[in-house]
Amino acid sequence: MIGGVRSAAALVEQRPGAVALAATDLTVADATDAMRLRVDRVSLQAAHGEILGLFGLLGAGCIETALAIYGAWPGRVSGRIALDGRDVAIANPAQAGALGMGLMAQDRRDCLLLEHSVLDNALLASLGAITHRGFLDVGAGQRRAQDFVRRLDIKTPSVETLVGTLSGPNQQKVQVAGWLVAV
Repeated sequence: MIGGVRSAAALVEQRPGAVALAATDLTVADATDAMRLRVDRVSLQAAHGEILGLFGLLGAGCIETALAIYGAWPGRVSGRIALDGRDVAIANPAQAGALGMGLMAQDRRDCLLLEHSVLDNALLASLGAITHRGFLDVGAGQRRAQDFVRRLDIKTPSVETLVGTLSGPNQQKVQVAGWLVAV
């Protein structure tokens, strides 16, 4: 996904910072049957500079955990979620986004608009930041998108190219760019 082979000399050791996200004793109930637990007292944390990925077999609770932390799970959620050591209650994705959180879908096609451009997809999560009094600052949006196309080495002829015409790995990079542009 990074677009090439990196030599060991090119890798720089980075030490994680302070804990950015902590979920403690997170319990997630089934959306239609509150007595059935989908996740039972999971605790996890991610430091600044780290990327947290949840992996497991289908039904293992990874998706439910991510959606619960992000405020998108429709069922009952309990436990403690803290950002930078401060407890937060995230009731919906809009609140999560306002707190600087993003969620990568398991399947990139679930969150990309394949019939729209790289530019459109890269800016979806950050429209509030480039809109002033109801008007979109197209130039600022294009500069942001082009910067992330360059930084993530997205193989595309231009930011106007339809995302659906890109390779799978480049579509994933557009998905990542969308959240990086937003935060």
